[in-house]
Amino acid sequence: MESPNLKHYSDLTIVIPVRIDSAERLRNLNFVLNRLRELEGLKIIVLEADIVPKTDNYEGVRKVFVEDCNPLFHRTKYINILNSLADTKLLGVWDSDVIVPLEQFDDALELLRSNSADMVYPYDGRFYNVHGSLLDEFLQNRDEKILTENRDNHLLVFGHHSCGGAFMVRREAYTQAGGENERFIAWAPEDLERYKRWEVLSCRVLRTQGAIYHLWHPIGENSRYFNSQIKKDALKTLLEICRVK
Repeated sequence: MESPNLKHYSDLTIVIPVRIDSAERLRNLNFVLNRLRELEGLKIIVLEADIVPKTDNYEGVRKVFVEDCNPLFHRTKYINILNSLADTKLLGVWDSDVIVPLEQFDDALELLRSNSADMVYPYDGRFYNVHGSLLDEFLQNRDEKILTENRDNHLLVFGHHSCGGAFMVRREAYTQAGGENERFIAWAPEDLERYKRWEVLSCRVLRTQGAIYHLWHPIGENSRYFNSQIKKDALKTLLEICRVK
């Protein structure tokens, strides 16, 4: 992901909360970070929460480790911590496995810089899962065209209206809107709740054109509902927001 010489990203921090639960997850994180590190001036913070650290140290990346023995990865709490650690006007919250084409990245950033939006999804709602030989080819060649020109061979994860994977915000507005809802303590519909809450609060939410891409990894216990009670509680929390007019 090459950045044109005239572009600079010093007003943006990308934050990534992560728990490494497979070799593929670590591979994906390393790949995503290597791409992001090519953007001049961009600040990056990775927060790893686990029993022991499993991630590498990355030049140009601030790494935070939190000792956490809970089998549930409290992602919302850690995103709020990451937001408090950032010192830039703009913030991007990234999954550890997401690829955002650079043109869409820049389009989203411009919408925030021009004060046209409080929150921007750097995609139009399509979030494709990349796997198999196409994933191998992309990891080897790093060419975005492998993703964008082969969409018919990718799985559309959440239909045409996804609100997960990556989003970018003006930090002040994001904080005033409550940041992340820490009542979601594990894998849950926190992305949808955030979107609905911003809608209720009449925040300015926009999308760019184009899809984003998820690099395949095995589905671990923090990539699905942990148990039926957690699922029930999570859906109750979501419904509370959806009922607000």
